[in-house]
Amino acid sequence: EELSRETVIVPALGHTAGAEVVENEVAADCDTDGSYDKVVYCEVCDEELSRETVVVPALGHTAGAEVVENEVAADCDTDGSYDKVVYCEVCGEELSRETVVVPALGHTAGAEVIENEVAADCDTDGSYDKVVYCEVCGEELSRETVVVPALGHDFKYEIVEMPTCTEKGVRKITCQNGCDYEEYEDIDALGHDWGAWVVVKPATYTSMGLAQRCCEREGCHVCETKVLPMLARPSQPEDDREDEENPSTGAPVFATSALTAIAVIAGAAITVKSKKR
Repeated sequence: EELSRETVIVPALGHTAGAEVVENEVAADCDTDGSYDKVVYCEVCDEELSRETVVVPALGHTAGAEVVENEVAADCDTDGSYDKVVYCEVCGEELSRETVVVPALGHTAGAEVIENEVAADCDTDGSYDKVVYCEVCGEELSRETVVVPALGHDFKYEIVEMPTCTEKGVRKITCQNGCDYEEYEDIDALGHDWGAWVVVKPATYTSMGLAQRCCEREGCHVCETKVLPMLARPSQPEDDREDEENPSTGAPVFATSALTAIAVIAGAAITVKSKKR
């Protein structure tokens, strides 16, 4: 039979802290804090004795070298551009972007060329365009239309029918520039080329004389005659005399006024034309 029982309490031994261990480690990156837990366990019973969460600050970005993106070349009329970009070397995040504008280059004028050339002719103006293009983009920079005045005709004259003393001639007019201009025009009759009067029958005191002249132009055989008045007798009074030249001798003769008037009228009115034989 149990006569007595005494319970003796043995004090707890207490934990024996083990080495600090790290748990729940989360690495920090460029933008976000990391963390880890510092934990201590009992070496005897493995009970967690302590836990401390340590925050690891975000690392921040590490800027890489500047790179060029989205490059658009400028041309003669339009601005170009490109982006200057910096990325983080660690995480690749874009840290900065700057767009740079490249001004338009402007046109580069090429040599002047000729276009739309239309030759002038005798009657009509010609023309051509003086044009300047950009050497780079080919855009037309300027155009000037130059008028070439009409050349006018360079006439050539050709006699197709010779004029005579009494008949008109015909002249043909053409252009030596190669156009189809053609015209005919009359040439005035030449008229007679009269020679000197020649006495063919001398006048006397009792009969009238006859003188003749002929055209000297080659090919013309026309002659004309006129009557010479009778000579005045020397015995006629001084008051009624008029000096006249005897066409046969050239010596002066004398006639009365009345007779001379009659003779002159007869000589002027009676002229006969004939052909040379």
